[in-house]
Amino acid sequence: MDYRQELKKLRSKTVLLPDTFAKYGLNVEAVGFSEIQENSFNVLIEVTSKKLSKLKSDIEIIVNAYDEDGQLIVSDYNTLYEEEFDGIDTLSFDISEESILERVSKIKLYAKRS
Repeated sequence: MDYRQELKKLRSKTVLLPDTFAKYGLNVEAVGFSEIQENSFNVLIEVTSKKLSKLKSDIEIIVNAYDEDGQLIVSDYNTLYEEEFDGIDTLSFDISEESILERVSKIKLYAKRS
C-alpha cells in the first residue's frame, strides 16, 4: 500500500461542516490521518475556541464514513467537556471496518451539542 496515495485519497474524501463548529464558537485548525491500514485509520482533529471564554455546554465531534451509495458504514465521536476544555484540544477518532479504505467514499466531520 502506498501510504501517501492513501492519505491523499482520504483527504480528498473529507467534508468538514464548519458552520456546525462555528455555532459553538469553535474552529477546526487541522484535520489529519494516521495509522492508515486496509481495515482502519485514525482521524485527528485539532479544535480551538474562537473566544477566550469556555464552552457553554459539552460538544460532541462526530466523524461519519460513508460508502459510494451514501450508506453510513462507520461512525465515531469524542466529547469536548465544558469544564475541561481550555481553548484547544486534539481529538482522535478510530475508523475501523472490514476493507474500510476500499469502501469509504466520503468522510463527514461535524459538531453538535452533547
